[in-house]
Amino acid sequence: VRSNGNGKVGFLSNRQRANVALTRARHCLWVVGNETTLALSGSIWGKLISEARSRGCFFEAADEKNLRDAMNEALLEDVSSSFGTLSIGRNKGRGGW
Repeated sequence: VRSNGNGKVGFLSNRQRANVALTRARHCLWVVGNETTLALSGSIWGKLISEARSRGCFFEAADEKNLRDAMNEALLEDVSSSFGTLSIGRNKGRGGW
């Protein structure tokens, strides 16, 4: 966790580490952090904040109800889209039902 007014994010400024952190999510990714620190970091994290804001995906943690609702909505959308690709029935190739 990094929280300071001068944008020092330590090892998070390493592009390869940021790549790993941002590309391993399978369904949904939430980045929780200090906006000022990340925005001033001069790294991909500042660009991520800018992009999230422009897409309407940036939420202030101080506004807990909106954050909770946004997370619940994202979870529900993810679950419903996952069910759209599932099929239930007899699988002849594996001996299942």
